[in-house]
Amino acid sequence: MAGNPRAVVVTGASEGLGRATAILLAEEGYRVFGTTLSEAESDDLSSATGGGVTPIVMDITDDAQVEEMARTVDEQVGDQGLFALISNAGILVPGPMEIVSIEGIRRQFDVNVFGHVATIKALLPALRRGRGRIVEIGSLTGHVALPYKGILAGSKFAMEGLMDLLRRELLPWSIPVTIVRAGKMRTNALPKAARNQQALIDGLTPEQEALYGESLRRFAKADLEAADGGVDPKDVAAQIAGLLADPNPPTRVLTDPEDQKILDLVDSLSDQDADQKIARMMGVL
Repeated sequence: MAGNPRAVVVTGASEGLGRATAILLAEEGYRVFGTTLSEAESDDLSSATGGGVTPIVMDITDDAQVEEMARTVDEQVGDQGLFALISNAGILVPGPMEIVSIEGIRRQFDVNVFGHVATIKALLPALRRGRGRIVEIGSLTGHVALPYKGILAGSKFAMEGLMDLLRRELLPWSIPVTIVRAGKMRTNALPKAARNQQALIDGLTPEQEALYGESLRRFAKADLEAADGGVDPKDVAAQIAGLLADPNPPTRVLTDPEDQKILDLVDSLSDQDADQKIARMMGVL
């Protein structure tokens, strides 16, 4: 990359897609800042990239840490500004809405919505100076609410609307906003999700077991089997790198062809027929 390397921030860079993206962009010559949740994760990321990624410890739900991250990046990039934010950090709180605690729902939105918005807001001045762009990592659940992943879907639906809004509000500064609807990937998030689902099942009260136990077990089994065909996060990272190289990036990108089949199916059916099809596919019926 000629001249000073373009600066990029990747949130949630300690594992999975965030890590794969941070590493690939560093290899391609970008100056990468990758956020992690701990010093140990930062040390690991720095070691894995030979110092090619500058790690920053930051919890996106901590406003003070977000502001400190933005100041650090601002000081480092100066007048050149920031070329891109890859807004990737996120969590999944599984389970039927009826039995997920209000605290769990708040946590889902704190991370996947308010944390993302806080990070974007904090970095917008640097993005404006750098004539930069925003890549928001979404998923199929931002368009289709899947049973027992509905709390996640709520957060992803919210970000779809907010990114539409932001894309239009940032038109005067030509800051593109792209949502990457990332499909299932072969990362350690899959066994983590399986453990969370099992913990949910193990913690059911007798009443909840009678209502949801059987279908939750079907759902967990179907979800785990579907994960076997997940894509390599390095392939999705390559798609993200392509977006940064595109002078006119699309507003939405779908990374998994199988997800497109689901979108096409849902859009071709009535709500009632789609409800039945999705519920059976997810093991609810």
